[in-house]
Amino acid sequence: MAKLKDVAAKAGVSVATVSYVLNDSGSVSRAVRNKVLAAVRALRYTPNRSAQAMRTGRTKTLGLVLPDLLNPLFPEMAQTIENTARKLGYSTFLVDTKLSVDSERQGIESLLRQGVEGVIWFPQSQQNTAEAASKRVPIVVLDRELPGFDVVRPDHEAGGRLQAEYLLQKGHKRVGLLSGPMSVDNMRLRRDAFYESFTAEGDIIWELENPFSIEISKQNKEQLMRDRPSAVVAGNDIIAVGVIKTLTEAGIAVPGQISVIGFDNISWCEVVTPTLTTIRMRLQEIAADALRLLMQRINSPDEPERKVIIGVELVPRDSVVQV
Repeated sequence: MAKLKDVAAKAGVSVATVSYVLNDSGSVSRAVRNKVLAAVRALRYTPNRSAQAMRTGRTKTLGLVLPDLLNPLFPEMAQTIENTARKLGYSTFLVDTKLSVDSERQGIESLLRQGVEGVIWFPQSQQNTAEAASKRVPIVVLDRELPGFDVVRPDHEAGGRLQAEYLLQKGHKRVGLLSGPMSVDNMRLRRDAFYESFTAEGDIIWELENPFSIEISKQNKEQLMRDRPSAVVAGNDIIAVGVIKTLTEAGIAVPGQISVIGFDNISWCEVVTPTLTTIRMRLQEIAADALRLLMQRINSPDEPERKVIIGVELVPRDSVVQV
């Protein structure tokens, strides 16, 4: 197994220079850095993280806490963040809280015992779950605005406006809102922006809540069948797929009789029939900014909290038609 001195000898540099490159520290030119990295690849050198941690106090590990890996959005988000972290020289421990507040709390505590240097957290519960943890390790929050934390979130308000503008452009004037739980702040932001933009020209004939699930509640199914809108605005893509399934099973054509629009742009959007019109979140940018804020927080723990809002875009597909 190659050692640090072997990499140094092959690259023709000092051991200290190799260490600077691998730890992204010190002043090393791009040419020398590339030479060292080429030697690392050629020798298949793998840093001894345990020895590094003992020597530097840095484990080069991060924690990622996500609420529900059954939702296709979150595996994609996990993969994006893990790939980005790896390029920065960090390994990632993933916690799936399975929509459980207790699992979320236990998962964060487990990450702290693992010695992670920081945590990226998509909250399932309220702020107090991680308040104690935030005093022991830097945390960046995804998608929620929690006081006292660095935050990276999509522009939910812009997404709600884009949904409204697109449906009005397509001639839809009577729609139903099937939102996710309104206890979730991002859901309220989407809904309020949609409501303000749409009601200037159209009518919302009913407004209901549903879990973020493909299963549409009996009460919501009954309302959908009783008072049919020209389009349903779903709280996220999972709910939207559930609506399409419900309507199809009832013999109601989508989009021929009722159009459907979602939010998130999960992988299912392109394989469901009809393909789903939705709002795309820029996961690559979210991952990059979350890691950037986390690195800054690790290196400068006393800086003021920061918030980054990432733009979204409409992805038109087959589930919405002109009326």
